[in-house]
Amino acid sequence: MVGFYEHWSDYMRCGQGDYTTSNKQARSMEIQNRSFFRLRIRHRAEFAMLTVDARR
Repeated sequence: MVGFYEHWSDYMRCGQGDYTTSNKQARSMEIQNRSFFRLRIRHRAEFAMLTVDARR
């Protein structure tokens, strides 16, 4: 979980700028993590918890 949020914050921080190699790498990692966790989310309560955490 922690790794997912770290990648997400990195992506949000550098996503608006120009895409250097590291930015592209961070972005692809974020996309992979997002699809990975979307597959793992089974229960509605779990999903609600994730969205609340992401909005903070």
